Amino acid sequence: MSVLTRCLPWSVSLFTLAVLGCGTQGDATVLPDRFPRAGLAGFVLLEEDNPFVLMRPGCELDQPAVSPDPRKLVLYGTVRCREPGAKTAIFSAQPTQWTDGQDPTEALLPTQPWEGTGLFSPSVVDAALAESPTQPNLLLFYQSDDGSLGLARVVEGEDRLEKLTLSAPLLPASALRPPGDPRSVIGRLYALRVASQVLLFYTVAERQIVTASLALEPLHRIAQGTAPPVLSEPITPRTLLTLSDVTLPGVDPKTRPVETLTDVSARRVITPADRPRWDLFFRVGAGQTSSLLAATTYDESPTGPQAPLPLSAPLIKGVSGEPRSPVVTTYQGTQFLLFGLKQVQRGIAIAKLPQAVTPSL
Repeated sequence: MSVLTRCLPWSVSLFTLAVLGCGTQGDATVLPDRFPRAGLAGFVLLEEDNPFVLMRPGCELDQPAVSPDPRKLVLYGTVRCREPGAKTAIFSAQPTQWTDGQDPTEALLPTQPWEGTGLFSPSVVDAALAESPTQPNLLLFYQSDDGSLGLARVVEGEDRLEKLTLSAPLLPASALRPPGDPRSVIGRLYALRVASQVLLFYTVAERQIVTASLALEPLHRIAQGTAPPVLSEPITPRTLLTLSDVTLPGVDPKTRPVETLTDVSARRVITPADRPRWDLFFRVGAGQTSSLLAATTYDESPTGPQAPLPLSAPLIKGVSGEPRSPVVTTYQGTQFLLFGLKQVQRGIAIAKLPQAVTPSL
C-alpha cells in the first residue's frame, strides 16, 4: 500500500502529461493534416501591372463577393462614384477576362428610408431546401449604412436583383450587436450557408469578429413570397476573434498592437484528408499599416468555428496600395483571392497561389 502511495504522484503526473499530449494532438487547430493550411497565405497577383478584374474610372469598387452558382462566375460588390450626391450601390458582373478591369453594372440601389445613403457588404447564399437542387434559389444579403441587414432575390435567368426587404430590414443593426453593447458600429457582414442554416460573420466596433446563425427554412419562405421579409426570432452573437488575438505580420505586438479588425468573410471547406475546415479572412490595421490575414480551425460542428487560430503570414504581401475586404473562392479547381485595392483608384483585384493554373473564363 505504501509503495502504491509513493508511486501515485508519478502516475498522476504521467497520466496528466499523456492527457495533455493527447489533447494537443486532438486539438483541431494543430492536428496534422496532409493539406492543413492551403489557400490561407502566399497569394500573388495574376498580373502585378494590371491587378484589377473589375474597375470603373472615377469610382471606387470594394467588398467583393462570389455567387455560389457553379454554372457561371458572377461577382458582386459595392460601387461609389466620386461625384456630388452619389450613393453607394451594389454591382454585379460576369467577367470575361481575369485582368481586363471590366466595368460592372449597378444591380441594387438604396431606395428605402431604412437603407440610408448606401448599400454595403453583399454576399450570396443558396436558400434551396433540396441538397442538390436543379435550380438554385439565390439570396443576396446586404447592409444599410447603419449596419442593418437587408435581403434581395437573384431572379433566375435574368441576372438581376429583386429587393425583398422594402419597408423594414430583415434584421436591424441593434439585433446584430452583442448583449450589453447597444451602440457599437456593425462592420462588413458576410453570410455563408452551412447545411440547414445561414451563418453571419461580421465585425463589431472594429474590435471583434462575431458570428450568429439564422435558420434556412424561414429565409426560403421569404424568398418564395410565402412569409413576410422580417425575422422575429432573436439571434445570439458569439465572439470568434478580438484585437488581442491577432498581430500585424512582421510587427512586434508589444510596440505596435493591432488597432482595427475589419472586413471579414468566411468559408467552410473539406480538405483532401476529408476533414472540414473553417477559414476566416479579414483585415488588420495599425496606423497607416494594414494587412489581409486568415484564421482557421478544424471543426466538425456545422454551427460555426469555435476557436479559430490566426495565421502569422499574410494572405498576400508586397502589394502596392491599400488592400481590404478579402474573399477566397474556388473556380474550376483554382483558388482565387479577390479584394478591394486602392491605388490611384479602388477596384477589385485578383490573386492566386503561385503554382496554380489560371483557368479560362
